Amino acid sequence: MGLKMTNEIQNVPMPEYYIPSQSPREKIIGNKISKLYKGSSVWIIPLSARYGDDVTAMAINCLSFSTSLIELPEPFQAYIEEYDGQFIKVRNSNYYCLKIDIGDLKDLIPCAGAEKSQQEDFT
Repeated sequence: MGLKMTNEIQNVPMPEYYIPSQSPREKIIGNKISKLYKGSSVWIIPLSARYGDDVTAMAINCLSFSTSLIELPEPFQAYIEEYDGQFIKVRNSNYYCLKIDIGDLKDLIPCAGAEKSQQEDFT
């Protein structure tokens, strides 16, 4: 199964959440996610002890029956599937579904053309 996205999937906007307990970094990342569509391509920049952070990000394989965690020491490109205000679900060629706490992310960078248009089409 390829990773090609259709326009139909990309027209589903990610919801916006306001969660008072989020850190400033989490609020910035959540704001970036709310400007994207389901299926948008992003670079995930996880916290990583390898690059000087206190911790290394962990994720859960959504489709596994195991609760074992997957370490995310390196940035990677993925497609957004869901966002609930605390966890983002993404997929890429290595994992069909990874669930990551946005508190474990250093940054999230939309790939070109991933953001919602600032103007709506009225035609």
